[in-house]
Amino acid sequence: YPVYYNTNSTPRDTELTGFAELRALAESYDVLRLAIETRKDQVSRLDWEIRKRDDQSTDDARIKSIVDFLRYPDREHAWSTWIRIFLEDVFVLDAGTIYPRMTKGNEPYSLEILDSARD
Repeated sequence: YPVYYNTNSTPRDTELTGFAELRALAESYDVLRLAIETRKDQVSRLDWEIRKRDDQSTDDARIKSIVDFLRYPDREHAWSTWIRIFLEDVFVLDAGTIYPRMTKGNEPYSLEILDSARD
């Protein structure tokens, strides 16, 4: 067999409805768009905190660095904007994809949202 002979390269090519159709539906059907935007509004407004499992304190330096990191997870967008971008792919395509970019020291640098529908 040739290399990659039985590997599908087009996302959802065996499905009746592809990513393009799902995105078109989400953009053209007003009721669906309103439901998606409402849920994105609700999730982006949620309060969150990072804390240790066994302790209720949040004064650890490591916790502060995680909170600072998550304020701008992709180093470009604030948390509320970033989570809305991610939720768009989750709600419309059911395929949210996050790539954790690491530094040379193997520390998290950013959480980049990848386009799940890209070929």
